[in-house]
Amino acid sequence: QRSPAVILLHGLGGTANSGSTARFALQHNVVAFSYSAPGNGLSGGARFNERLLWDTIPDPRGSWFWAHAVAGARAITLLSVSPDVDPARIGMSGYSAGAMAVLNVNGFDNRLRMAIAISGTGAIRRSAQEGGWITHLLHQAGWRATAAVFQRFCDTVDPIHSANTQHAPTLLVNGAQDEFFPLTCTLETFNRLPGSAHRLLIIPNWDHGLFTANLPYPYETFDNREFAERRIESATRMWIGHHLRNESNFPN
Repeated sequence: QRSPAVILLHGLGGTANSGSTARFALQHNVVAFSYSAPGNGLSGGARFNERLLWDTIPDPRGSWFWAHAVAGARAITLLSVSPDVDPARIGMSGYSAGAMAVLNVNGFDNRLRMAIAISGTGAIRRSAQEGGWITHLLHQAGWRATAAVFQRFCDTVDPIHSANTQHAPTLLVNGAQDEFFPLTCTLETFNRLPGSAHRLLIIPNWDHGLFTANLPYPYETFDNREFAERRIESATRMWIGHHLRNESNFPN
């Protein structure tokens, strides 16, 4: 009997992790698949650097964010031909930049049954305007928010443009204190999702997960990891159960 499958997408600085992928598979009784985005880990492509994030001129498809999404779509293709996977029950979950890729994939690819975007949204121009830490990524690449490459990114690759074409039901999860994706970005993204099948989970007293970084003042953070991880795990279990296994335990 073929099983449902979930593709896991990492954020900036991450790589595919076989241990966490195996744990996810056991926790949710699915085939779990993860990959390292282009230029990360053992994956091919130009080695990752911050300038690749905004490599949108002359072609927006030069952006690493877009490459991450294309790799996600290829992962769907790979699982679709696996004898162990039901091609009609494939989902995708991503964190941070991986969440942005999930929104883009689900916006241009109709093969997913469900999507989960954790700590990553669209409306990146708004994030920069409101002082979000996305500006730090720009500075590391030698750019400012007024740079043509960033404006081109916001006009093309930004997942806000994929929000209104989400094919599969999307669960959008974010912390109320996320430094990269403020609540205004979260709400703008969610409000563009089409239909009524999508859900929004805002976790109070949770930031972008930077409590693990031992940051100095004024960037030190309140470690609410245990509470946040329980909420995310519960919501993920509910979303997978309802959309990949047709379980009835699904609160309105």
